Amino acid sequence: MLSQSHRYGPPGRTSSRRVTAVGLAVLMAATSLYGAESALATVRPQAVDRAPVPSRPAPAFAADIPSARVAARLSGKRVEALSERTESSTTWVNKDGSLTTELAAGPVRFKDAESGEWRDVDVDLTALSDGSVASKAHPRGLRLSGKSDAKATDLVTLGSGDEAITLQWRGDLPAPKLDGTRATYADAVPGADVVVEATRTGFEQFVEVKAKPAAGFSYTLPLKVKGLKVTQQADGSVLFTDKKNNKTAVMPAPVMWDATVDPVSGEHTRRVKVDMKVVRKGSSVDLVVSPDAKFLADPKTTYPVTVDPSTSALSNLFDTYVQVGETVGWSNDTELDLGNPGTKNADDTYRTAPPAATRSTSPRTPRRTAGCPSPVPSSWC
Repeated sequence: MLSQSHRYGPPGRTSSRRVTAVGLAVLMAATSLYGAESALATVRPQAVDRAPVPSRPAPAFAADIPSARVAARLSGKRVEALSERTESSTTWVNKDGSLTTELAAGPVRFKDAESGEWRDVDVDLTALSDGSVASKAHPRGLRLSGKSDAKATDLVTLGSGDEAITLQWRGDLPAPKLDGTRATYADAVPGADVVVEATRTGFEQFVEVKAKPAAGFSYTLPLKVKGLKVTQQADGSVLFTDKKNNKTAVMPAPVMWDATVDPVSGEHTRRVKVDMKVVRKGSSVDLVVSPDAKFLADPKTTYPVTVDPSTSALSNLFDTYVQVGETVGWSNDTELDLGNPGTKNADDTYRTAPPAATRSTSPRTPRRTAGCPSPVPSSWC
């Protein structure tokens, strides 16, 4: 090996080159080690960083009040107790353990008969594949007729089984024009439209007379009530009771009004009562509606004129209002009037509406009122 060393380099240089080579190797190794440590020092903090764990959303509801109380305390937000949910009320447990209940005047949800699950009420009307019409999600399964040329047509049906109420129409019906909760059967009678409007508790059916008729008129609405008894009350309303004499629905005494509207309150100021008789024919019942002929012929009457008998399912609690100059019940109206609209009755008294009254029809619940005035008949409060 010495002879090979001497062959490739001058004498005395071999050890120096070896030392230099060894030194360079050590230096490079040290430099590489330092660079690796620097790289590790730079990378190490990034390697230990972790992505934030997303927080779980607070529960919106729990099975019952104890479960909701625990969930509300842990989340810091109120939680609904499903055990307390009804068609018209919602109960929450607050984060401090107290309870809050919201009550609605009408149903906001109902239990689906097939699935047993709660469904939000949606009374908007939609056409079905067979040509008929129905509310999208109605507590009583409201159904309306489509186009028909039969002698008698099931115009509107509320409920099902023995508690179903079907209001028929005699004569042809055109295909209805749908607009939200309203179905209009144009010119179903000469010079007048038949209109059905869905409500959360039932429906309103009325006739809009477009122009002054040559003479007074009346029309008949046949009723199909399989398991219900129909009784006309002293105030002109019609009560429906089942086989156990439980009240299931009511048709308030009908009224009619013209197109005159108060510019301040927006209410129809010219209104009169409509004569309606219940005529029994064996197992069937006819409602004979006779609009006020004098009102129709009055030069002050502004057309169109609306004749309004309506039907509503009875619950244990409903809202109504009273108004000076009015002698009919307004439990099925879609509005609650309050205060003085600035308009007067024929006897020069203001049409003031005191605070609304809430009435209970349950035999086990005392009646509750809110500001019911003393002149009001006790049967209203």
